[in-house]
Amino acid sequence: MSQVALDIAQKTLPDLIKDVQLGMHIVITKDEEPVAEMVPIARPKPKPIFGSARGLVKVAEDFNAPLDDFAEYVRRICFSTPMFFSGLSPVIPDSAPRQKMRLRIKEI
Repeated sequence: MSQVALDIAQKTLPDLIKDVQLGMHIVITKDEEPVAEMVPIARPKPKPIFGSARGLVKVAEDFNAPLDDFAEYVRRICFSTPMFFSGLSPVIPDSAPRQKMRLRIKEI
């Protein structure tokens, strides 16, 4: 933020306006007391237009191809734990302890 005396601001107003357009905040003083502040106008961001990025994004032909390093990760991390996964449902080995679960349904 810059401070400018009133008599200097009157002489250099076009230059001060250019500085404000660049984003500067300028305080105008009279007898070393702030009397006015020049700030850039806050403009609303334009709303995005649906489809405006059409043709800018390209999807590689092998986008859905399996990743070699990810397959190694799955073999090393996921299958070395006691719980194995088959699809999205967990498959718990028979040796795992079973616990009974109680559900409470609360009326609203």
